Amino acid sequence: MAPGTHPATAPDAALAAFVPLAARMKTTPENAARALLDATVSKIAAAVEDAARVYNFGPDVPIAALGGSGPALAGEVGRRLG
Repeated sequence: MAPGTHPATAPDAALAAFVPLAARMKTTPENAARALLDATVSKIAAAVEDAARVYNFGPDVPIAALGGSGPALAGEVGRRLG
């Protein structure tokens, strides 16, 4: 994620949370975190694309991110959608 798009936290604590997932995936905590982020962004981007298609929104309609981690993920989703 781009710097400044998410709350600051202790990187070691954040990575420690990914240790169990990384062990199951047989990868590093960094790679597990990236895989989870990529999967999440892909699902959200697909939902945005579906909604745009259903409601006939053009590419000039802005994306609004509300609640939860929406604002933190909006930049990544926007990059994915182009």
